[in-house]
Amino acid sequence: MASKRLITILFMGILQVAFSQPSCVIQTRYFSDGLSVKYLAPYTIETNGGEACGLGVEMASVSNYVTLAFTSNGAPKQLEGDLLLNFTDKNTLRLPQALVMLNRVKGQQVTKYTYYILEKFMNQVLNSKIESVSYTVKGGEIKTISLKPELADIVKSGLLCLNPLL
Repeated sequence: MASKRLITILFMGILQVAFSQPSCVIQTRYFSDGLSVKYLAPYTIETNGGEACGLGVEMASVSNYVTLAFTSNGAPKQLEGDLLLNFTDKNTLRLPQALVMLNRVKGQQVTKYTYYILEKFMNQVLNSKIESVSYTVKGGEIKTISLKPELADIVKSGLLCLNPLL
């Protein structure tokens, strides 16, 4: 009798853990050189007039990336330099730009900037909550987007979704 109760409690605990994880829809993009990139669709963090900015996460092989995707009816968004992740503990992490992709989707311009997360900074990304992201628009204007508190772990949860072994 006690063993049945213990088994039931363990089973319920496993179900609780399994269904309390955030759902993640992993997509894959394939390139002509054989490289494949797993990613989560960017989550909109700001809309301003006819432009939207989304924050996403990607993984290629063992490398991890943060992406900023801009969708607009106008010209491509032109950024320069690094992406800054500003954490709630007042620390800042600078991610170097890795790739820029331009596409047209349903008549809109989509400009995606990809920033590399250096392995030595992975613990900081996984253990700190993001307060805001900052980037530099071509010409020198620095733009900061504050994240809603419920999005403070968006990069962490995305990375863990793509690679649960982190």
